[in-house]
Amino acid sequence: MTDGLAPMVAAGGLRVGREWQINVLDPRDLSPTQALVRVVGQGSAMWRGQPVRTYRLRVTYEGRELEAVVTADGEVLRQTLSWSIPLTFVREEDRPPVGEGP
Repeated sequence: MTDGLAPMVAAGGLRVGREWQINVLDPRDLSPTQALVRVVGQGSAMWRGQPVRTYRLRVTYEGRELEAVVTADGEVLRQTLSWSIPLTFVREEDRPPVGEGP
């Protein structure tokens, strides 16, 4: 997942309870550091007219959290960042992912 604020998801193998570290850049000085990603829930959603399994991820970085809902393939459907200004990203179904289509 490389959608701006999105955590990176390992391809496949998502299951509730799994956790791993990802490399991120500290936005203050662009130094490399790490964040913890945890799979905290599982559910389902309609995506492109089909039911899909989803996973809720929580990314923790320096005491701050980002939550994301992703498909089993790691595509971000929704993510919420609640730091100084709450931001929510929701993927539109009618737009192809970056790199696909015109």
